[in-house]
Amino acid sequence: MGFKPKHEDNPLLHRIRSEISVSFSEKRMFGGVCFMVGRNMALGVTNEDKLMIRVGKETYEQYLEEEEADVMTFTGRPMTGFLYIDHTRLDSNLDLKKWIDRGVRYAASLPTK
Repeated sequence: MGFKPKHEDNPLLHRIRSEISVSFSEKRMFGGVCFMVGRNMALGVTNEDKLMIRVGKETYEQYLEEEEADVMTFTGRPMTGFLYIDHTRLDSNLDLKKWIDRGVRYAASLPTK
């Protein structure tokens, strides 16, 4: 029996699956489901229904200034290069796609594992 997060029917997961435009796989990580591009984590949804985006250290501070973004503190400490996004502020698919594209772009820039 495979992993089924407690929120498998979560609308955010379905929205991401329909909006992500590159080949990806899903993997259990960070207490939820992560979307992998080239075997690198791009984004995910935690079991607390938080959207996680991997943006890298170079753009982290810039993206953190956007109102829906917050510091990712999965381990209780800030994880530079990763953001939580307030999914309640992602009303439109364009808002969600903006963050998906940022995570995918960063993951695609990394060497394939």
